[in-house]
Amino acid sequence: MTQTLSSPFAALGEQFARERNDLEKDRKKLQDERDKFEAEKLATDKKLEQEGKDLEKDRAKLQNEREIFEAEKSTIMKTLDPERIRKQTDLEKNCRKLRDGWETIETKTTSLGNFLEINAGGETFAVERSTLMMAPEASILRSLLGGCREETFSRDGQGRVFLDVTPCVFRVVLSYLRELRMDPEARKRTRLMTQPEFQGELEAVCKYFDVFGPLPEIKS
Repeated sequence: MTQTLSSPFAALGEQFARERNDLEKDRKKLQDERDKFEAEKLATDKKLEQEGKDLEKDRAKLQNEREIFEAEKSTIMKTLDPERIRKQTDLEKNCRKLRDGWETIETKTTSLGNFLEINAGGETFAVERSTLMMAPEASILRSLLGGCREETFSRDGQGRVFLDVTPCVFRVVLSYLRELRMDPEARKRTRLMTQPEFQGELEAVCKYFDVFGPLPEIKS
């Protein structure tokens, strides 16, 4: 009877021992995994900390380089800005002057037609504006069309531009400009001819009017 009762308790004891042993194994396994996780976490934290320090160093280096760049840029801009502003201002003034000049030309062309009357030495010449446009851009002859130098010309009683030159001399100059419109080869000429007694005046007028300067292209 005693053996019969003790047998179930013995079996329960053995089962309990096995379960306890399995539990210890699971606990040890969990502890090992936890230790491994903690070790990996510690290594990762150290790595992140080092990367953070390296990043701060790079950031400080970049900030320092940026400050150096800004300082150099500021120094250069202080040197260049006044000159750049001056050039830009001069360019804007010249553009306004050219624009005003061409607006004056367009206005007068509209009101007076395609011809301009010029009093040269007391004789009136009717000249097509396109003929005067054949003169070099810097020539005084181009200024007869209007622009910033127009006010410097004298006027006769009829309001026409007055040029104090001998009529036959001015006629030769106009003939040369008309020739340029029809014969491009005329550009090669560097001297105009007239009567011997007026040749000196003609050469002086050509120089003063800059007749043989860089000529505009003839549009076909």
